[in-house]
Amino acid sequence: MSTDDLARLPDASTMDAEEVVNALVKRFERRPHGHAYTNIGTRILVALNPFEAQESSSDDAALRYVDDYRDTSSERPELSPHVFKTAEQAYLHMRQTGLNQSLIFTGESGSGKTEQRRLAFRFFSLLRTHSKKDVKLFVRLQQADIVLEAFANARTTAHGNASRVGTYTELQFDERGRAVGVKTLAYLLEKARVTDTPPDERNFHVLYYLANGAPVESRTQFGMPLDITSFEYLSRSGFNARTTVGDDEQFLDLCAAMKHIGLHKRYQRHIFAVLGAI
Repeated sequence: MSTDDLARLPDASTMDAEEVVNALVKRFERRPHGHAYTNIGTRILVALNPFEAQESSSDDAALRYVDDYRDTSSERPELSPHVFKTAEQAYLHMRQTGLNQSLIFTGESGSGKTEQRRLAFRFFSLLRTHSKKDVKLFVRLQQADIVLEAFANARTTAHGNASRVGTYTELQFDERGRAVGVKTLAYLLEKARVTDTPPDERNFHVLYYLANGAPVESRTQFGMPLDITSFEYLSRSGFNARTTVGDDEQFLDLCAAMKHIGLHKRYQRHIFAVLGAI
């Protein structure tokens, strides 16, 4: 019997946690092509983080699930479990019933929740590639993610880009299934990290982008010392604040993303001045 769905195994009702983990690992390590995704029933998808780019998460792979959504024939092949498939089923159910749908991403730090969320939204963005409005909306969503990641993610001992905040994102569709709006709320931000960074970890990314990547004249304008080790909050965790890669490029990308979502230079100066004071 297929192990795409652990709930369909003969001994599913008696499996303990260790047996479930072993089944997931065996499926993930299967050669030549392992599977990072496994269903447990019709409403739960387990995703293992491979910590590397996968062909199964490419746009070409997503388009196969888009084609699956559009193909209503009974002869179409059954596709493997994937976050694309979960997003497809949620969208189909919304279109059929008119009811709101929820995708909940949960797991330990570094388990890949943010990436799975991005892949789900990538699937939605490909459903109507001919619509310029849809494309513009999803581009703005991607830019907003860059801003949120800069202000709410940090390097931890578990992951180099760990999210330190919870997010609720609401993607809004009209009666024809077209994406017309998006709303993101952030909650439970780990504010204590600013003044009390755990040992061998880093503060929020944006502080290093600003301290390492902003032009000298901008740092002078914000009253910031040019030596990053002079910053009390960036040096007290014991993590070498200079061990950064591409902070200048990241700072430019952040400024561009902020502009794209409506935070132009005047607002950026106010925001960075506050960060500089911190």
